[in-house]
Amino acid sequence: MENWPLSAAVFVLLTVLAGGFIWSLLPIREAGVSSATRPRQTVSSPTTAEIRTVLIDVQEGKAEVFREGKRVGSTPLALHADVGEHVDLLLRSQGYEDRAVSFTVTAATREFRLRMQKAEE
Repeated sequence: MENWPLSAAVFVLLTVLAGGFIWSLLPIREAGVSSATRPRQTVSSPTTAEIRTVLIDVQEGKAEVFREGKRVGSTPLALHADVGEHVDLLLRSQGYEDRAVSFTVTAATREFRLRMQKAEE
């Protein structure tokens, strides 16, 4: 019985902490403004509906893919671009001629499966 003040203090502290935690989960209400008249806030997020993933591939195996002179990967390549964006690519594969590819991304654009031309020796 001699530790009851310590037990009571711990109980009060835990109760206050639990109450504060629960209080922090409640929605914040502005004074004098009801939730019915308060304007709704919208959070703008990037629209994923306008971005398309286009698969670039070649039938002859692997090819390196360049965009604006920089290597962006090798086939098969999942290229992410906005609808309406014009894309210029260059595909290179040993033993084959370089292949330039140009297209504008549309809502229907899904993939380009290309044939590489054998290089003349």
